[in-house]
Amino acid sequence: MTIQQLKYIVALDEERHFARAAEVCMVTQPGLTIQLKNLEEEIGIKIFDRNKVPLTPTVLGTEIINKAKKILREADEIRDFVVNEKNLLEGELKLGIISTLSPYLIPLFIKAMKEATPNVRFIIRESNTGQLMKDLETGTIDVAIMATPTGNANLIEHPVFKEPFVAYLNDEHPMATADFYELQPTDKTELLLLNHEFCYNAQLLSSN
Repeated sequence: MTIQQLKYIVALDEERHFARAAEVCMVTQPGLTIQLKNLEEEIGIKIFDRNKVPLTPTVLGTEIINKAKKILREADEIRDFVVNEKNLLEGELKLGIISTLSPYLIPLFIKAMKEATPNVRFIIRESNTGQLMKDLETGTIDVAIMATPTGNANLIEHPVFKEPFVAYLNDEHPMATADFYELQPTDKTELLLLNHEFCYNAQLLSSN
């Protein structure tokens, strides 16, 4: 007997239809039917009367379904308890962030983070991508927000958001009226770029 089987019989009781219950449980109908049959064979009791339309629980099946609902509620309580305990974070978090993002992102989330984790002390450090990668590898900082992909196989990257590049062109540029700008080889020497240590430069110049 498994938690998943109990979820199946509760869904069947609520939907009173194999196909709809399978859809709710995000499984195939044959898969749900097999699991119900396995459960009934294990306990030696028919939970549903398949000869009735709509599908109807047997007398003992009704009792089993009610107990299953109670078990599932208690299982959810265990899961919620574990999640809440894991979220009781405390200590010190050293966060690195590239200078081009810091003034825009930090004000958006730092207040909410401090409210959600009042026992965590945040240390925020601005730097360029190269230095942040070194700091992550040496353990100087715990996590960093930077443009990806970094190409560093020693780091685990989790995308947070995507930001498109926007080109500002002279009115006389051949692509000034185009909906999308495609970097031209002749434009590379005319681009106004940040200092060389900023990763956006490499991404832009390698995007063509």
